Amino acid sequence: MPLHWKKGLCGICPAGCWVEVGSENGVIEDIRADPDHMLGTICRRGLHAPEIVYSEHRLRSPLRRRGPKGSFEFEPISWQEAYEVVAERLFDIRERSGPEAVAIYTGRGAQEQSLCDMFQPQGIAISSASNVLFPFGSPNTMGVGALCYVSLHMIAPDVTMGRMQMNMFADIEHAEMVLVWGTNPATDSPPVDMERLEAAAGRGTRIVVIDPRRTDTVDRARARWVPIRPGTDGALALAMLQVMLEEDLYDENFADSWCQGFAELATYVEHFRPEVAEAITGVPAATIRELAVSLAKADGASLLMYTGLEYSNSGVQSARAVYTLFALAGHLDVPGGIGLTMRGSQFPINRSCNLANPALNRALARQDFPIYSEYRGESHAIGILDSVLRGHPYRLAGLIIQ
Repeated sequence: MPLHWKKGLCGICPAGCWVEVGSENGVIEDIRADPDHMLGTICRRGLHAPEIVYSEHRLRSPLRRRGPKGSFEFEPISWQEAYEVVAERLFDIRERSGPEAVAIYTGRGAQEQSLCDMFQPQGIAISSASNVLFPFGSPNTMGVGALCYVSLHMIAPDVTMGRMQMNMFADIEHAEMVLVWGTNPATDSPPVDMERLEAAAGRGTRIVVIDPRRTDTVDRARARWVPIRPGTDGALALAMLQVMLEEDLYDENFADSWCQGFAELATYVEHFRPEVAEAITGVPAATIRELAVSLAKADGASLLMYTGLEYSNSGVQSARAVYTLFALAGHLDVPGGIGLTMRGSQFPINRSCNLANPALNRALARQDFPIYSEYRGESHAIGILDSVLRGHPYRLAGLIIQ
């Protein structure tokens, strides 16, 4: 019996890829990318969606623990019962310890764009945190932004060149060279950039992947792989800058017209000559020099970069070093480089429903991460540990995980 095919959106993650679903007697048997839509694509997780949908372990209703912790004894309850239990406990915590004793942590599932538009804190450029507890009186909203995106795509470019990732784009289609630095587009959701890289490889674009692992992107994009010691990306970028400056391969007009602190930078990178950086990064000095010269001489070099640089103790500065490298190489706001969109060109979104944080100065880890807190209007998730274990600056008694 032939399958009945129907178009739809994959729901395995918030990406919303367009797919076609093949079913028999109402049961999903197969799933594939929609060939008729520009966002028609599917990742490995999406291909296994039927296993998740029909898993015997899938929750089909709220569960309430009825035994001691660790016993895994639960009973199903209705959604109304669940709402009443949660509300009762939240109000009890507020009565005993104050509203700040309750926090909400939003994971990647909260990144569905409409949820961000409705629930992000007021006055923030972009956030996946939820303001749902603000009317309750708690300032403690936090989320996955503490791990990824904020340092790389908000703080680093903003303090370096006054833009955020939402105002930037990688012009891969016109690039002679692409650096894929600390990211694996083969596992992106949706994997749009992977498709762009494969198309670029077909046009003869030189693609270099800088990553501790040999990822699928290396093979699919026929790229050159440059393995690097985790957490040393900033040293590699500074070493490449040193080569460019020493060999007079940088954009002098850009340095004179648009840079502050260039002389200090030129002095600082002398501490990261390729031989020194080799000991730090594990990347051979000859490779560092070759990459620097190739980047500087490329007729348009674009960049894909993500969490590989963030998951270290110097994520912001490492990202700033890479942005500075591309800018001084002449690849900022030019065809084939890092594109900058016109200010105010984003589609206008009505965010009048957003709520302001009721007491940002009381948010967890505010004193430890003031810049992060200011950019996002939220707490930093690492503050949960000190709060729960040490009661600093006060003790959390309830945590909602979305």
